[in-house]
Amino acid sequence: MEELEAAIAKMNPGKASAFRTHLSTTDQLFYLSQSIIDSFQERPHKKTLAVFLDISAAFDRVWRQKLVHTIQGTGINGKALLWINDFLRGIKFSVRFNGALPESRRMWAGVPQGSVLNLLLFLIFMNTIHHHIHPDTKVACYADDIAVWHSHNDITESEKTLNTTLKGIAEWADNLKLTINADKTNY
Repeated sequence: MEELEAAIAKMNPGKASAFRTHLSTTDQLFYLSQSIIDSFQERPHKKTLAVFLDISAAFDRVWRQKLVHTIQGTGINGKALLWINDFLRGIKFSVRFNGALPESRRMWAGVPQGSVLNLLLFLIFMNTIHHHIHPDTKVACYADDIAVWHSHNDITESEKTLNTTLKGIAEWADNLKLTINADKTNY
C-alpha cells in the first residue's frame, strides 16, 4: 500500500486528497478558496471562473487493463504488479434478493468500494487527468469530483483557457471510457 500511495504522490504531488492519510475535501476547498483570494488580491483584481464536474459511476467504470498499465507506468512492477492484476481479475459479486443469494458473478470492469486498496487503485486511475489540464488552469480532485478554475483580468481569457481544459477532460474521459455527469456539473 505504501508503494501505491507513493505512486499517487509521484503522479500528482499534493493535488489528489481523497482516501489519503491526513487529507480530505477540506484541503481541496482551502486550495480553491486561497487561489481565488490570491487572484483577487492582485492588482488589477483578477476574476475567477470555475467548473465543477462529477464522473458518473466512476468506481464501476474503471477500465482495469488501462489501470494496470497506468500502475506499471508509475514504476510498480514485478510481483506487486502481478498481484494487483490477479486481484482485479478475481473480483466477484452477488446480490441477495428475497433472502436468496445466487451464484456469484465475475466483475469485468470497475473497482469495488469498501477497501483501502481499491480506493488507492481508483486514485491512480483518476490521476491520469492531470496530463489533460491546460497549464494555466488549476485543478482540485476528490475521488470522482473535479474542480477546474482559471483566474485572469480578462474573463474572455478565462473562458478560452477553461474551454481548452474542458476539451482535454472530455478527451481524457472518452479515452478511459468514463462519462461526465452533466446533471451534476456546475459552472
